[in-house]
Amino acid sequence: MLLHRVLTALIAIPIILAAIWLGPPWITAVAVAASAVGVWEAYRLYPSGLSDGDADAEQGLPTPLGGVWAVALVLAGELAATPSDFAKTALAICVAGCIISGLWMIAAWRGRRPAFAAMWLCLTPIYIGGAMATAVALRGLDQHTTNATAWAVLTDASTGLWWILLAILAVYAADTAAYAVGRLIGRHRMAPGISPGKTWEGTIGGLAGAVIATSLLGMQTPLGLPVWQAVATGVILGVVAPTGDLLESKIKRWAGVKDSGALFPGHGGMLDRLDSLLPCFIVVYIVATALATIN
Repeated sequence: MLLHRVLTALIAIPIILAAIWLGPPWITAVAVAASAVGVWEAYRLYPSGLSDGDADAEQGLPTPLGGVWAVALVLAGELAATPSDFAKTALAICVAGCIISGLWMIAAWRGRRPAFAAMWLCLTPIYIGGAMATAVALRGLDQHTTNATAWAVLTDASTGLWWILLAILAVYAADTAAYAVGRLIGRHRMAPGISPGKTWEGTIGGLAGAVIATSLLGMQTPLGLPVWQAVATGVILGVVAPTGDLLESKIKRWAGVKDSGALFPGHGGMLDRLDSLLPCFIVVYIVATALATIN
């Protein structure tokens, strides 16, 4: 299992970082693929554990509908010229998606819990596609703060790309630190009914890891963040990352599965890799756009 994790990480991480650095169309292609696969996995989780057990209740949700919806949000993030344009386009896509989903529920749903099924049908692409769309939309941010470092001279990468890297590496730092600290000194379980392996000690260690990562990347890259902004961003990400992880763990508990899929040997499915990143992309997008407006 450990060997699988190491090999997968050695292959996947360089691909992801290269796609981010190269920008479009590669970063958009990765976001589109991740969104589509994530929606597919999430829809597969619904009938396996959240139905009432009869044949009709085991009816699945329309993966093409959710996949197209999520991909449309990602493309909106890619094509929008400004955050305002992105917000308006994303809202229009979500309204259209909800209407189409409602029509599908009326015409095709024969299972129980129609309200819950409709909620799952709509919220899944909004959350997954919307989060990946904010990651893509970050690429268009090119604000430069007044105290940018010499890195700005050494690279042509936009600050938007640095924000994406900050989100990803902060989450990786938080996950790694939480795992290490939890294994070494973890004694107090955080949420034993949802994720038995998580401890409060590990969570605090993960928070520290996120703060260190955002401080280094925020202050020593073209982002040029002041100390308090870098630390505050790290604290927020250090709280949000495990929250996203716990949310997916709760869903898998409902569904009665260990992993969302088997796409990555030793790592599980796409959602198992995105659980902490998705909410963090949203948070970083909000922080980045707010700072761009202020500056």
